[in-house]
Amino acid sequence: MKKIIVGLTLLLSLASFTTFARGEEKVSQETLLNFKKEFKTAENVSWVVADEVATASFNLNGFRVQAYFDEDGQLLGTARTILFDQLPITVINSINNRFGTAPVYEIVEYTRGAETFYTMSVETTKSKLKIRATVSGNISVEKKTKK
Repeated sequence: MKKIIVGLTLLLSLASFTTFARGEEKVSQETLLNFKKEFKTAENVSWVVADEVATASFNLNGFRVQAYFDEDGQLLGTARTILFDQLPITVINSINNRFGTAPVYEIVEYTRGAETFYTMSVETTKSKLKIRATVSGNISVEKKTKK
């Protein structure tokens, strides 16, 4: 009897989880369970599976987030779009010191395990830069395009 109750509870929880997810038919059950465990309050979930990576796009705490899972259902990392004032102070100071008042946009925070880094675009008077910044404020130019 306990096995039936536990089984029904698991089935109902999976059914309620998939009612707000789209595209999960190609996603493994392990990935879906790990997603639900990691992102309990996720809303408006949609899935895309390509090249052995399952990507969940969803809303979480007011942010649009993407989470990437391998074929075994393990979380590879996350990405979310943020605003300039949500960057760590060390990153803000480094950008301001290096680029002054140049516009900064398309800021994405990436997290992979214990590593967090940021990518963004900076538009100077002469060029458009795609930069990467670490939490400690180290900045590297990934791509430079002349105007």
